[in-house]
Amino acid sequence: MSNRHPPKWADRFLEWFCREELYNAIRGDLEEVYTRNYHIHGPKKASWLFVWHVILFFQPFASKNRLPSSLLNITVMFKHYFKISWRNFGRNKAFSLISLIGLTTGMIALLFIGEYVRFEKSYDLFHKKSDQLYRLRAEGWHNDGRKWFQGTANFPVAGPQVYEKVPEVEAFTRLYDNGAIMSPQGEEEEKSYKEGNVSYVDSSFLTLFSFPLLSGNKQTALREPNSVIITASMAHKYFGTTEVVGKQLIKDYDKSLTITGVLEDIPENSHLYFDFLISYYTLEEARFYDNWGWTDFYTYVQLIPGADVQNLHDQFDAILHERKGQYYENVQAKEYWRLQPLDQIHLHSGFHSEAGLDAQADIIHLLFVVGLFVMILAWINFINLSTARAIERGKEVGIQKAVGATRKQMIMQFLLEAFLINGMAILCAILMVKVLSPYFSIVSGQATAVKILSQSSFWKMAVGIWIIGSLGSGFYPAFVMSSFKPISVLRGKRSPKGMFSVIRKSLVVFQFAIAIAIIIGTGSIYLQIQYMRSQNLGFRMDQMYVIPGPQAFPVDSTFEQHLTRFRTDLLQNPKVIKFTSSQSVPSFGVSNWGGYIRRADQDASHAKTYSIMSMDEHFLATYELDLITGRNFSQQIVSDNKNVIINETARKQLAFDSPESAIGQMIYCPLNGSYDGTQARVIGVVKDHNHYSLKNGYNPIIYTYSPASSSFFSLLLDSNELSASTAYIQEVWQQQFGSEPMEGFFLDDQFNEAYKADLRLGRIFAVFSGIAIIIALLGLFGLSTYMIFQRSKEISIRKILGATVMNIVSILSRQYLMLVLLAGVSAIPFTYWFVQKWLEGFAFSMAIHPILFIIPILGTIGIAALAVSWQTVKTAHINPADSLRKD
Repeated sequence: MSNRHPPKWADRFLEWFCREELYNAIRGDLEEVYTRNYHIHGPKKASWLFVWHVILFFQPFASKNRLPSSLLNITVMFKHYFKISWRNFGRNKAFSLISLIGLTTGMIALLFIGEYVRFEKSYDLFHKKSDQLYRLRAEGWHNDGRKWFQGTANFPVAGPQVYEKVPEVEAFTRLYDNGAIMSPQGEEEEKSYKEGNVSYVDSSFLTLFSFPLLSGNKQTALREPNSVIITASMAHKYFGTTEVVGKQLIKDYDKSLTITGVLEDIPENSHLYFDFLISYYTLEEARFYDNWGWTDFYTYVQLIPGADVQNLHDQFDAILHERKGQYYENVQAKEYWRLQPLDQIHLHSGFHSEAGLDAQADIIHLLFVVGLFVMILAWINFINLSTARAIERGKEVGIQKAVGATRKQMIMQFLLEAFLINGMAILCAILMVKVLSPYFSIVSGQATAVKILSQSSFWKMAVGIWIIGSLGSGFYPAFVMSSFKPISVLRGKRSPKGMFSVIRKSLVVFQFAIAIAIIIGTGSIYLQIQYMRSQNLGFRMDQMYVIPGPQAFPVDSTFEQHLTRFRTDLLQNPKVIKFTSSQSVPSFGVSNWGGYIRRADQDASHAKTYSIMSMDEHFLATYELDLITGRNFSQQIVSDNKNVIINETARKQLAFDSPESAIGQMIYCPLNGSYDGTQARVIGVVKDHNHYSLKNGYNPIIYTYSPASSSFFSLLLDSNELSASTAYIQEVWQQQFGSEPMEGFFLDDQFNEAYKADLRLGRIFAVFSGIAIIIALLGLFGLSTYMIFQRSKEISIRKILGATVMNIVSILSRQYLMLVLLAGVSAIPFTYWFVQKWLEGFAFSMAIHPILFIIPILGTIGIAALAVSWQTVKTAHINPADSLRKD
C-alpha cells in the first residue's frame, strides 16, 4: 500500500460518512493530510488522524450525510459547550486562576503522597511467590501472661524442623547477618573494606526470593562452602566490572571465597538488604544446625497454596513442646513459632531484631488521609467559587433555558467546565511533579521518588483524580446553577444567594478545620521530637567518638596487649580525655536473656527477661553513669568476673526493696554468654539511662565485667579540633590493628538515627500542612474578593454616610473570621485525640499544652484576616461615585 493512501477501513469510513459528490471532492485533500501525518507519526496514528479530520472539518455537511443525527448532535453540543466553558474561563481570569492554582496544588500533594503510600505498601511484592512466603519468627511468654521476648529471628534449627515435620512447608531458607572485612584477591591495588551487609544463606534462598541474578545459576550458586554472590555495586567497587564470576574475595584476611554469581542491586522496597550472600555451610561446617537456644537466624518458609496458618501454628507448638517441654516447665514459660506474611513485614512489625527499617501501617494510612483531605480542600475551593458566582451566571442560565435548553443540558455544560479546569490542573500538576520529584525524594527519604513518572500507578491515579475530581467538584455547582428558574433570574430575583449560603459557609468551616488539624498534628510531631532530643538521657553523649572493634583480629591474649597499647597511646594525647571498651554502646542492641535470670532465693517461675552487657572498669566514668550505691568493677579484684552491676530498672524487676538492699545479693545470671548455672553477686546499682531513644522505656540491664571487650571502643574527645583528633586516632589504630579499616562515628549522630522515621514524618506533615493552609486561604481570598465585589455599592454608601475604612473592614471580615474561629474550635476534639494516641507510642512524651492548639488557631485567623482585609481595604478606597455608577 502506498503511503499516499489511507488504510481500507479509514477510506471506507470516509465513503460511508460523506455523500458521493463530497467524497470525490475531498478525498484528494485528505490523502495529502494522511501522507503528511504518515511521515510524522507513522501509519497507525495517521489513520486515526485521518478519521478525526473527516469528523471535525466536515460536520457542516453531515445533515446530508449518513452520520446518525444523535451522534452529530452530541458532537456539536460538546463543541458548543467547550467554547462556552473556555470563554467563561477567560472572562473570569482571577477566579479561574485561583481555582486552577488550588486544584493544581492539591493534585500535586495527592499524587506525591499517593505514590509514597503505594511504594510503602509495595514492599516485597516484587517476589513472584510473595503470597506463599512467610517469616518464621519466635516469641516467648511466661505462664502468667508476661512477655518474655518477641523477636523476628529464630533458632537455626527452626527451618529444617518445620520443613521435615510439617507437610504444608514446601521449602525454607535461613539468613544470618554478620559483618566482615572484604578485599579482592589478585588485584594490583588491593584494598580492604569493612562491610556490614554480609549474610549467610541457604542455597534455596534465591529460589524462594526473586532477587534477579545478572550472572550465575540460582540453583547451584550457593550449594558449596566458601561460595559468595555479590551485588552489581559491590562488583564495580572491588573489580570495576560485573564480569566477576570465578574471581576470589578474601574474607577477614584469611578465608577465600569464590564469586559464583552477581545480583542486581537490591530494590529499595525490600525489607531485606545485603551486599554479599555467602553459602550457609561456610559457617564452620554449619555447626549451628542443632542449636535450640540462639535466636539470631532469620527463617523464611514457602507454604503450599491454601495452607491453614493456624493449623500450622498448632503443629509448631507440638514440635517445640516435644523438644523443650521440660525446659518450659522449669522456667514456667513457653516459646512459640509464628508465621508473618512477607508482605506485612514492613508495615506490621516493630519486633526485636528487625532486619531493616520498618514503618507503621497506621501512620502510612494517616498520610494518605492527609493527602486526600488536601485534595478535598482544593475541590471545596472550586465548589465554593462556582456557587458564589451562581448569581452572576443566573442570567446566562435563564436565557439558555428560555430558548429551550433543558436542565440536563445545563448540567452537562457545567460538568464539562469542571472537566476542563480539572484537566488543566492535572496537566499542570504532572508537570510540577516532574520538576519537584527530586526535592520530594529528599523530604520523603524514598530514592525512587525521582522516577515517579515512570510508574504506571502514577498515571492511573492521575486519570482517576481527574475523573473523580471533575465529577465530584462539578456536580454540586451544576446542580445549583441548573436549578435556576428562567423567569425569576431574568427579573433580577436573587433567591439562590440565601439558598446555598449555609452549605458554602459549612464548606469553609470544614476546609479550615482540616487545615488547622494538620497544622496542630505537624506541631505535635515537631515538639515531641524536640522534647526527646532535649532531654537528659542519663549518660554523656556529646563529643563521644565510638569505634566498632576489629572484626578480623582474634580476641585472645594478643588482642588484650594490643588493646592496652591502643588505650595507652590514645590517652597520651590530651585531646582524648577518656577511653572504654564494651560489648555495646547506647543506641545499639544489647543481648536479651530470659527464662533463667532471677534472684538466687527464688524459683524459676520468677525468671524474667534482662539485657546483658559486658564492659570494662572505665565504662561508667566515660559515659558518666551515676553509681547510686556499691562499687565499680576493678581489674585488681579477680572475683569481679563473677560479679555484676545492675541498673535501677533491673533492681526493681529483681524485687530488691532498695539499691542498698541489692548489694551483696546473689542472682542467677549467664556470665560469659552461656547458661552455666553459676550465681553472680551484685556489687553496684547504677541510675537508669535510655540505652535506646526516648520512644522506649528503660531496659533492665545487668552489666558483667570484661576488661577486653572487643565490640566497641568509646573515646571522650576534647571539643576543639575534632578532625585532628580523629586523624590521630586513625594513625594509632593502624599501628595496633594493622590494615583493618577503622569506621568511627560520633554517638550523637548515631543516636539521632532513632528519630529518623519521626523526623521524616514531621517533614512530610510540615509540607502538606503548609499546602493545606495555602489552599484554604486561596479559597477564602477568592470567596471574600467576590463577595466584596458584589457589595461594592454597599461599601460606597457606607463611606458616604461616614463609615471609616476600619469600620467597613470590621463589618465585612467579621463573618469570615467567625467561620475560621468555628473551624479551629471544631478541630480541637479530633486533634487532641490523635495527638494523645500518637504520644502513647512513646515511653517518654511531652505534656499536651493548650498552647499547641491556641497558636495554630490564632495564627490561621490572623492570616485569614489579612487575606480578607487586603481586598476589603482595596475596595473601600475606591471613589464611591465610581462604584455607584456601575450597573
